Amino acid sequence: MSKILKTKLQELNISINDRQEEQFEQFYDLLIEWNKVMNLTGITEYEEVVEKHFVDSLSLVKAIEI
Repeated sequence: MSKILKTKLQELNISINDRQEEQFEQFYDLLIEWNKVMNLTGITEYEEVVEKHFVDSLSLVKAIEI
């Protein structure tokens, strides 16, 4: 499952460590769980969440000096 995230981030020259990868997986699980209770997002398929929420947000890392 997380291989998709790492592959997409590698395309942007962004790397994450194992702990960060676990945190994204936990966040996805929580997002889907709470989305059943309240409408947080219409995007629930893992690959779409990775692309449209995680990767889109992380793409700013290259534009912003941290």
